[in-house]
Amino acid sequence: MAKLTLKELENLSRLLLSPDDTSMELGLELLKNNKTAIPMLRRELILIWQLHEEPSFRNTIKKMLASKYNTRQLSDWSKGFAIFKELPSIYRYTIRVQELIQAHENVRTDYQKLIERNSTYSLRYYEIAYKLHRRLEKHLEMAEVYYRIVLKANPKEENALFYLAFLLDKSEKGYKEALGLYLKVESINPSASAAFNNMGLIYDNINEFDLAYTYFNKALKIQPDTTAYMRNLANLCTSRMVGARYQQQAKELLLQLIELEPRSGANWNSWADYLWNVEQKYDAVEEAYLKGIAVAPNSASLVGNLGELYIDIRKEYDKGLELYKRSLELKRSPYRLVTMVTLLVHQYKNYSDAKAYYKELVQLSLPNSILRNRYLRDEQWAAFLVAEKVLLQELS
Repeated sequence: MAKLTLKELENLSRLLLSPDDTSMELGLELLKNNKTAIPMLRRELILIWQLHEEPSFRNTIKKMLASKYNTRQLSDWSKGFAIFKELPSIYRYTIRVQELIQAHENVRTDYQKLIERNSTYSLRYYEIAYKLHRRLEKHLEMAEVYYRIVLKANPKEENALFYLAFLLDKSEKGYKEALGLYLKVESINPSASAAFNNMGLIYDNINEFDLAYTYFNKALKIQPDTTAYMRNLANLCTSRMVGARYQQQAKELLLQLIELEPRSGANWNSWADYLWNVEQKYDAVEEAYLKGIAVAPNSASLVGNLGELYIDIRKEYDKGLELYKRSLELKRSPYRLVTMVTLLVHQYKNYSDAKAYYKELVQLSLPNSILRNRYLRDEQWAAFLVAEKVLLQELS
């Protein structure tokens, strides 16, 4: 039989990689009559063998490849795609995960363009990306790569759009792309409340408070009983929106949250924040923090904020210092390190301990200089800058 031309090989390749099984079957029949073309189309066949969901197709392809290649070669090809078989059943991170990724990355570039022709095969990467991203929380850079492979062939795949955005929105440099992806989710699913909530968080972080308010409200309108949405909107209204109506909305939401979830430390922390910043009822603030600590004793925010109340309002420095120490044992927070350095320098003149905490703050702030946390009040930041200057002079 005459050899296939390049054009005929290309057409046969497209039939084999068609997401339509009827077209793929036609391609296989043609290939059975042109077995000399198997080596030239082996990558297409390997993809069907490894990524097609129907076992009968996979077995047919395996036999076809076995007619031209030995068992060792088949085993090597199989190892390159083992991630699709093994990773879904791995529930704890082990070195095997890294081995599976590396084995696939060693071969992926050879197949990438072919994979992108088949929307179904591309979609197989979603499960891998999601497992790395949301279940194992490892190799996030590869999760991003795999989400993008899904979207290359499936640009309207809602879950891939959402979780790629969710991955990107964890850093400031990813905000712009994440917003664009969330908007695509909105165009596909106008009821995507989680996307609206996350857009609200991004706008809040970049100080676009009116837009944050709009999207938090959109999310809450769709899912009115979702406590995370309620708390995000309440926190925005408490600290960053100006006007009595926003403060009243915050109070109503927070009281509702306390009623719905009285054992949530985050709810008590938000309620205390409202009482402190809006109503200045400091006894009630203390009570709220203590109630929060009672249900969430390992909350660094609650412990540290109670310490801040004792230091900034009550002037009970020793009590506040102990709470700061405990808060930092629970979580090394740049915000709390700033207030700790300030306290040790100004109140205790304890430059040795202040130096140790300051070094930690610098390490957490690298590669840039120490930046002001958005939640620090003006007077707190000013006091830290003075403390930093004094500390550096003392150390020199």
